[in-house]
Amino acid sequence: MNTNASNFVFSDIQGRHWNLIEVKNKSTTINIDRTKVPIDIFTIKFEPVHLTGTGAVNFYSASYVVRKNQTLSIIRFARILNDTLYETENFTEYEYFWYLKRVNRWNICDKKLELYTYDENGARVVLIFSQ
Repeated sequence: MNTNASNFVFSDIQGRHWNLIEVKNKSTTINIDRTKVPIDIFTIKFEPVHLTGTGAVNFYSASYVVRKNQTLSIIRFARILNDTLYETENFTEYEYFWYLKRVNRWNICDKKLELYTYDENGARVVLIFSQ
């Protein structure tokens, strides 16, 4: 994972629909195979003052704050729940929302959005999105 986001500004990612394709931690990489999933299962879209997206079949919205050095905080998180439950084999909706609430930095690498967060033990996790 490259950390050279200095050529990018946060507005470069705004207004675009991003789909989660990988979840990386120290020991594992989980690939979200979009050819096997009938919907855009984990998404995010940053607008100038808020973000929206999907986690499985549930919609969510939140506010966020961007600071220097690509730091990012997602705040005032709200989910709109649906009765249907659809999750991938190796990654759950619960995990997705847990990680989003703890995002602390962003990056662009190879035209992919990377959101840095951490697991329940404090170890770094990277959510990788493509357009």
